[in-house]
Amino acid sequence: MINLILAIISSSLVSIAMRVGEGTAKNNIGMLSVNYFICMILSIIYVGLGNLFQTGEGLGTAIGLGTINGFFYISSLVLFQNSVKQNGVVLSAIFMKLGIMMPLVISIVLFKEMPTLIQMFGFVIAIIAIVLINLKGKNINSESAERTELGIAKVGLILVLIGCGMSDGMSKVYQELGTDEFEELFLVFTFVIAFLFSLLLIRVKKQKITKSELFYGAVLGIPNYFSARFLLKALGEIPAVVAYPTFSIGTIAVITLTGVIVFKEKITKLQIFAIGLITIAVVLLN
Repeated sequence: MINLILAIISSSLVSIAMRVGEGTAKNNIGMLSVNYFICMILSIIYVGLGNLFQTGEGLGTAIGLGTINGFFYISSLVLFQNSVKQNGVVLSAIFMKLGIMMPLVISIVLFKEMPTLIQMFGFVIAIIAIVLINLKGKNINSESAERTELGIAKVGLILVLIGCGMSDGMSKVYQELGTDEFEELFLVFTFVIAFLFSLLLIRVKKQKITKSELFYGAVLGIPNYFSARFLLKALGEIPAVVAYPTFSIGTIAVITLTGVIVFKEKITKLQIFAIGLITIAVVLLN
């Protein structure tokens, strides 16, 4: 349970760090690149230089799944940062955590784990909550009203749900298909690939990394690494039906309180009701 609590704290700090740095760090991709460099270094430190080149059964799985996970990591954080600008940290973080529906889809398609009636009921409630949140798009925040009316914000929230859900879901996939021996190497390859993709984006966009991106990227990278590590460890100790909803609900609670108290973000009564439905849906889904 300690690993799960630490995962919740780390995940919350990731969202808060991104929110704090968005006004100062103008080059989001640069900040993400530094973030993944820090994650990569931390993962290498934990696995140990002497173990980077170990071989054995399960290495290929760690490399393959780590590569896929790295792609989802960079994609989901880019989507999340864009959504924060359009929708605010509260809604973006909620949809990020509602992405745990994706592990359910993964379980059905890959592992033939059919959902129960309760889980199906949770899925229906989640869809209703998503619709309710988007019905009053002009109330998401004053800055994003025009974008929301055009449907941009709505699409952004759905993409955050899918992208972040897949990055969370890969931990379950590795626990099913991978081995404990190469668990740390799975994280190494995850962050190496995410770092390389971020460098590619910087080159394509012809951007430069400033001191602000270096600072906030480093601040972001530390909790981002530990969020992934502690969640992976927690899934090895606690059943997914307990770990995922607790991880999501706990993070949502911390981020929501931070958004309202620290960042003075306002949410409508309809959004509060939808948030309540989302919380119920997260529990029922798992």
